[in-house]
Amino acid sequence: MIRKIYRDIRRVLLIVTIIVPMIPFLSSLFLGYTSYRNFVYTAAISGAERVAQGHAALISSFLEERRSHLGTILFTTAISSLRQSENLAVIFEALCRNSDSFIDIGLINADGVQISYAGPYQLEGKNYSKSLWFQQALTQGSAISDVYLGYRQKAHFTVAVSAVIDGEQLVLRATVDQNLFGSLVEKVNLGKTGEAYLVNQQGILQTSVRSGGKLLDHDPPKETERYIYVTASLNDGAWFLTVRQSIQEIYQDLSKVVWRIIFICFIGGFFIILLAVWISNKIIAMIAAKEQERTDMEKQLFRASRLAELGEISAGFAHEINNPLQIMKSEIALMEIEAKELDKHNVTADFTDSVAELNRQIDRCGAITRSILDFSRKKDSSDSFSIDIKEFLYDMRKMISHRAESSGIHISCTVPSDLPKAKGDSDGLQQVTLNIMNNAIQSIEEKHGSENGELRLSANITEEKQIEILIEDNGKGISAENLEKIFNPFFTTKLPGKGTGLGLSVSHSIMSGMNGSISARSKEGQGATFILRLPVL
Repeated sequence: MIRKIYRDIRRVLLIVTIIVPMIPFLSSLFLGYTSYRNFVYTAAISGAERVAQGHAALISSFLEERRSHLGTILFTTAISSLRQSENLAVIFEALCRNSDSFIDIGLINADGVQISYAGPYQLEGKNYSKSLWFQQALTQGSAISDVYLGYRQKAHFTVAVSAVIDGEQLVLRATVDQNLFGSLVEKVNLGKTGEAYLVNQQGILQTSVRSGGKLLDHDPPKETERYIYVTASLNDGAWFLTVRQSIQEIYQDLSKVVWRIIFICFIGGFFIILLAVWISNKIIAMIAAKEQERTDMEKQLFRASRLAELGEISAGFAHEINNPLQIMKSEIALMEIEAKELDKHNVTADFTDSVAELNRQIDRCGAITRSILDFSRKKDSSDSFSIDIKEFLYDMRKMISHRAESSGIHISCTVPSDLPKAKGDSDGLQQVTLNIMNNAIQSIEEKHGSENGELRLSANITEEKQIEILIEDNGKGISAENLEKIFNPFFTTKLPGKGTGLGLSVSHSIMSGMNGSISARSKEGQGATFILRLPVL
C-alpha cells in the first residue's frame, strides 16, 4: 500500500516537474521561432522592394535612352532626308550600330500616315492616326505604347517622339526588340526563384512570365501562399513591374533553424526530465525518511507503553509475592527460636540446615521482588555515576569467560587507553551488557557448536562525543524482518520456554534512562553487532 502511494506521489511529481518548466521552455522556443520567421519574411519583402525599385529604374533608364535616340535623330537630321525611305534606312543602320534594341523606324505625318519606313515589314503608307500612342505623342511630345500586334500581327511596342518642324508636326517612331526588352525585364537578381514581369493598367502582360504566362495574356492570379509579390511603377504609371519570389526559397534557411530548435528541445527536454526524476526521487526519499521516523517513533511509543504496562504488572506481582514472603520470614524466625529450645533436646542438625536454606531462598526471592519494584520505578536521570568503560568491559569479559570457554568461544576486548569515562549507571549497563552477551553466546552455539566461536568487545568515542560500545559475534545473525522487532516487548525467536522476549526491551529502557541508546545491525547468517551509546562524563 505504501509503495503504491509512493508511486502515485512520484508520478504526480514527475508530471508537475516536467510540465511546469516545459510550458515556458516550449513557449519561448515557439515565440523565438515565430519571431525569426516574421523577421525572415519582412527582410525578404524589404529586399524584394529594393530589387524592384532598382530594376524599375534600370528599365526606365533603358526606355528613356531609346526615346533620347529618336529625339536626337528627329531634331538633328534634315526632314528631307527623313522623308526618303532610302535615307531613313541609312540613318537606321547607323542607329543599330549604336544600339541593337530597335527592329524598325518610321516617320509619320500629322494625319497619321507613315510617309517613310526602314525595317523588315511593308509598313510604308500605313495609317496610325487612331493609335493611342500616336495621339499621345502629338499631344505630349513623346510616347511609349503598350505591347500590341498592329499591322504586323506580332507582339511589339513602340517608342515615339514628335516635333513641329518647318510648320509641320511630324512623329518619329521605332519598334523596340521585344526579346531583348523581355530579357532585360526578366533579368532580376533575386535568388533562384526570383522573377520579374511587366503588366499594364489593364492587367495585360507586357513581357512573358518565366514560370508561366505568355505575352499579352492576363496577369495570372497572385499565389500569395507560394510567392511574395512587390510592384514598382514605370512609364509614367502606365506599366507596373511585378517582382515575386518563392516563399519556400525564402524559408529554406529556416529549416536549419527548425532542426536546431528540435535539437534544443530534445536536449532541454532530456535535462528537464532528468532533473524532474532527480527531484521527485529526492522528495520521495525525504518523505520516506520522515515516514520511517514516524514509524520508529510509533514503535518507541509502543515499546514504552508496553514497558509501562509491564512495570505496573510487575509491581503488582512483586507486592503480592512480597507479602507472603514476609509472613514466611516471620514464621521461620519463630521456628529458629523454637529450634534453639529443641536443641537442648538434641534436635538434629538437618533441621537447622533446612531452616537456614529456607532463609537463604526467601532472601533471594526478596531480592528478586525488590529488583522488580526498582525496575517499575523510574530512576532520576541525576542518579548517574562515572563508568570506566575499559575496566567495565574487562570485568564483563572475566564474568562470562567461564561459560564462553566451555562453548569454545574466544572473547576479545579492545579499548583505547585514553578513552574518557562515561556517564551512567554501572549496574544497569551491566544488566544490558550481560543480556546481549548471553544472547550472543546462544547464537554462536546454535551456528558453530563448541568451536570457532568469536565474541568481540570494543569501545571508542564518536564524532558526537558519545562513548560507543560494540558487542560483535559470529553467530547465526538476525533477519532483516526480525531486526525491526527485537526491541519490542515479548518478541522472541527462541523456542517456547527458552525466552520471555523482555531482555532487549528492558535493555532499551535502561539505556534510554541513562540518556543513551541501543541499536543493532546484522545480516542473517553473518553474525550481529549491538551498539551501546552513553554520554561522556
